[in-house]
Amino acid sequence: MTYDRNGFPIFDAKVDLYLPPSAINSGSDAAHFREANRMLGDALRADPGLARRIGLNDEQVAYLTRANPSDRSPPDLTWHHHQDTGRIQLVPSDLHDHFSGGHTGGMRIWGGGR
Repeated sequence: MTYDRNGFPIFDAKVDLYLPPSAINSGSDAAHFREANRMLGDALRADPGLARRIGLNDEQVAYLTRANPSDRSPPDLTWHHHQDTGRIQLVPSDLHDHFSGGHTGGMRIWGGGR
């Protein structure tokens, strides 16, 4: 794992999204994850080749494209709150979990919680 000059981990994300201003500072992982799942689900429906390009499996695609977006991260993946305001990254859970508690993420900085 590499870190930026401020000590934040640099994750090799499958996708980077920016949450709408209305979601920022909600203090709710569930609200952030639901919105991120909805946004990525919309993108996957609009671009059938996107899932392959970003390395999602069939289970993850089905999870992200269902009618009612979940308030949890997709299977084997984690929505990481990047330190940049509103930026959320989809990263492998095993990589993110390695740093759980060992890094300050955006939820603490701009997300309104932890």
